[in-house]
Formats: sequence, structure tokens, C-alpha cells
Amino acid sequence: VRGRAAIRATYAPRFRPGVARGTLRFENLEVDVLAPDAAFAIATYVLTERDSVIGRGPTSLLFRKRGGRWLITRDHSS
Repeated sequence: VRGRAAIRATYAPRFRPGVARGTLRFENLEVDVLAPDAAFAIATYVLTERDSVIGRGPTSLLFRKRGGRWLITRDHSS
């Protein structure tokens, strides 16, 4: 999915108020600071719902600092 509008259209229904959500945590997290405004993270994500693991796998995230905030600008999860 590319672009802010497409991402919002895909995920917004899952995050509206009152919708039950799972819990996301990261294991084996490694973060490399690439520059004052860039960092790269790799980890294993674990998604649970009602005490059951429903998803697990590798993930990599590129963070960029924009306007004083850290934002995920690239996300790959398998």
C-alpha cells in the first residue's frame, strides 16, 4: 500500500473506536542510528489477540525525524 490516503483507507476501519484490537510487541529489537534524523530498526514482531499469538515474523522499520517527531517512513513485515 502506498501513499497516506491508501494507507488510511486500508487501516482506518480496524482502528475506529470500540473495535477490539490485538497487542503488538517486538522481540530481539536492534536499532541503528544512521543520522541525527534517521534510524533503522529490525526485530521480530509478535501480534497477540486474547492471549493467543496470531502473527509473528521479521520486521524492519526506517524512521525519519520530521518536524520534531519520529515517523515510520518504511515498514516491511513478513
